[in-house]
Amino acid sequence: MQSISYPNLSEIFNNEVYKKYFDEGGNVQTALSLVNSFLNKYPYYPEAIIFKARMLIVAGELEHALEYLKIAKKIDKWRVVYSFDIAEILYKKGEKRKAIGYLKFAFESLFDEAIHGLENFLISIELNEDKENEAISFVKKEMIKYVKNDSESISLDRMLSMLNKAGEADID
Repeated sequence: MQSISYPNLSEIFNNEVYKKYFDEGGNVQTALSLVNSFLNKYPYYPEAIIFKARMLIVAGELEHALEYLKIAKKIDKWRVVYSFDIAEILYKKGEKRKAIGYLKFAFESLFDEAIHGLENFLISIELNEDKENEAISFVKKEMIKYVKNDSESISLDRMLSMLNKAGEADID
């Protein structure tokens, strides 16, 4: 099946929920109404479920929000952004140690995924081991600079130059 036959749920969600929510001044009840309508049509869209949970957090319905975050996790266990919301709920409930545990999990998962993705990329272009280690080390340093706000974005120009010089990849 061609990808054209699938709806662009991100675009639909953006148009039907986000835009209208912000046009209405960011009202939580409006957001919940919009996201409920969306979920009636697309009940398994994780972004909508997480957005609903976030609106429930704002509305002070922490237990209800937690239920939706569990649903999002069940639907898409690889998506870790919900962990930040779970951490917020736990913190507001006074479970600060558990909240920090969720934050730690979220940060580590995101960084591990980035490094793992980079390693897979480097393996796929058959970069020699020394260059691969150099590239991974460089990207980790760039990530640290980015997190420390020493850089507005992660610059991979040096890595690109290294890959081109190595002749291992034809990247422009």
